[in-house]
Amino acid sequence: SFPVRGECFTMRNYEIMACGAMLLMKRLRDDSAERQGFIDRKNIVIFDGPKDLFRTIDHYLTNHKEREEIAERGCALTVEKHTYVQRTRQMLDIIKDRFKIL
Repeated sequence: SFPVRGECFTMRNYEIMACGAMLLMKRLRDDSAERQGFIDRKNIVIFDGPKDLFRTIDHYLTNHKEREEIAERGCALTVEKHTYVQRTRQMLDIIKDRFKIL
């Protein structure tokens, strides 16, 4: 997955993981993935340029178990913490806090 202008974690990233696939993405300029609990080689895989991308693809094409484990952890985290329900709750909490609504 290639981020928009290299700047953010996109909806497509969540969709890939929610479908049970391993997310292979280019390193972001910020730490938005890490702040959301996504860790390289644990629940996503990050690459740093074309050569690294090809090496990484070759590695995971021959290491099925490792790829599947990363995909499972990415899916679990996405379903646990990054659904529309969780995002709506987060937005409501921010609104309540900002406007001091009970």
